Amino acid sequence: MWESAPNGLPTADIGWLKEDEEKGLFQRATSSKDKHGNTRWRKFLKDDRMWFHPPEFPGVVEWKVPSADTFYYSPVFFWRPVRVWHYSPRCLRPDCPARSNQTASLYRCGYSHTVRQICHMSGWYSMLTVVLACNAFCRKAAKESEERAIGSFLSLEACIIEQLSPAHRAVFPTILTLRRGVDKQVIRLMRDRTEGNTMTNVWRQVLESHCEEYLLRKDLYTTLLCQYRQPGKITRNLPQRFKLPPPRRELPSPKLLRKAFLLAEAENIEDYRMQITSTFSHQEDLQETFR
Repeated sequence: MWESAPNGLPTADIGWLKEDEEKGLFQRATSSKDKHGNTRWRKFLKDDRMWFHPPEFPGVVEWKVPSADTFYYSPVFFWRPVRVWHYSPRCLRPDCPARSNQTASLYRCGYSHTVRQICHMSGWYSMLTVVLACNAFCRKAAKESEERAIGSFLSLEACIIEQLSPAHRAVFPTILTLRRGVDKQVIRLMRDRTEGNTMTNVWRQVLESHCEEYLLRKDLYTTLLCQYRQPGKITRNLPQRFKLPPPRRELPSPKLLRKAFLLAEAENIEDYRMQITSTFSHQEDLQETFR
């Protein structure tokens, strides 16, 4: 479903995510026999990581010209705190039938069809996530209620992330907008540390980094094509047929970066409030002391 989605995974990344046993999403295929004695092979998702980094691009051309896609792989972030960290988040709906039950928690209920494309300092990466639903307690209570509604959430929703520890919340790397997202490293550039640090200047800085990374990969690909290696010698014969590099992805507009920055600042309102309160309380204590 991540392949066929309208805004699914990039075509270049589908191959290594499915087939690479070390870098990809899946473990080594295991065999089992069904009730009829037939052998069936199955692949299970790896459950020990969230980041999946692509393999390195080839260094030389041995006997066949590599595809241009191998130079434009991008990482994948699979957010699933329930599976990897064994959290048991609770349903936060006010009308949840199992809200009073202390043992009721959300369980994994499939995967989200939406693939988010996240802009970071020098390129893009994809974000996947799982769907969480209320457990059997909520299911049973929902059947007995009139609405018969069961809570369903994406694991990247704020109500789920807020139930994690501060350290685990900090692992979540991005600020999400409606369809895409911006990495927190880009958000840090937008903080007003110096005069003239406008949103347009930040956008130009990120654009420059994206262009440099794209041109570097393009130069590596074209250089490798020109160094076609044969047994006993190296000749510079450009192959007659080769795949053109994919076009560079357009950077989000400064307006979208500003929106992501404001969303990130909204999460820090309580911290700012505590700092202001502590500052004024300290000043009041000093005034009482001098009096």
